[in-house]
Amino acid sequence: MTMSTFVWLQNRVVFGRRTKRMARLLLAAPAIVDSASYRWLYTRRMVGEMDRLSQKPLFIRMETTNRCRAACSFCPHQAMKRTEGEMAMGLYERIVSQIRRMDIGRLNLHGFGEPFLDPHILERIEIARKAGIRHIATNTNGAALNDKLIDGCLDTGLDEIYISLDAATEDVYRTMRPGLSFHRVERNIGKLVEAKRKRGDSRLKIFLSFVECRQNRHEVRPFLKKWSSQADGISISYLHNWGDRLNFNPRGRAVRRDPCRHLWAGLDVNIEGRVPLCCYDYETSIPLGDLKTQDLEEVWRGEPLARYRKHHLRRDYANIALCRGCNANYHDKNPWWLSQ
Repeated sequence: MTMSTFVWLQNRVVFGRRTKRMARLLLAAPAIVDSASYRWLYTRRMVGEMDRLSQKPLFIRMETTNRCRAACSFCPHQAMKRTEGEMAMGLYERIVSQIRRMDIGRLNLHGFGEPFLDPHILERIEIARKAGIRHIATNTNGAALNDKLIDGCLDTGLDEIYISLDAATEDVYRTMRPGLSFHRVERNIGKLVEAKRKRGDSRLKIFLSFVECRQNRHEVRPFLKKWSSQADGISISYLHNWGDRLNFNPRGRAVRRDPCRHLWAGLDVNIEGRVPLCCYDYETSIPLGDLKTQDLEEVWRGEPLARYRKHHLRRDYANIALCRGCNANYHDKNPWWLSQ
């Protein structure tokens, strides 16, 4: 299989609901995943990806604010004990310079908060662009977008924006995202799409996100029909349980768990500069380091991350509180077939 064919197939799985559902069924079938030939191929793929990804992070996910006005039914933000605020600009600039020095290609400007509640978000995008970061992305609920921010996203050189909507009607949206206005978010998305169309040569890619669950499953098709022609892509994903902190089924369909790709792909940084085990560790209960006093490369090659990787390689998830009941690394949910 050529690389272009592999990327095409992966995009079909990531952005195609039917293909994704079929892939999950196949990856949960014992007749396939327990066969000797599949295990050999999969282990070969996994080891090769681990070796490639361990050289340097593919991305840094930077939380510039942990504030959020929503009370989403599938997010534990209201239970967060950390003090709300924004990352100091000096710390941000220091980390950006280290990202550039390590030649890390992607910076995701979002964490456990709504990035467009950060009053300095446009300045931060511009700083990262001027520093030479090749790919800058963010993830938003879209509620805070206004004309100034929309123009800023286009002017500063943001590469990707993922807007989480999760519903096709106001009634379902209210159950999924209490505290936010469905019509306002739809209007903001429409303004962003139109502003991009008028620019013509904008680099910005607009993706819409739909987290499928029992409450909104019946709206997937109308959602796709409504938005497919307006967005550059639509991602239909499934609920995760935030490291077993929310009462969702802790398993995927498959019985087997894999070493988690999160531990090899990138690093998260919270507003204080601390590095949690992964993006689900919203309290930074398992710190890997502190970028106020350490460098990115020191944390990436440090003993804490190496130790937790070894636990995962041994499938010893029970000894890591956050990983014990997490459903992110079940084979049918987040396999190593997916390339970063």
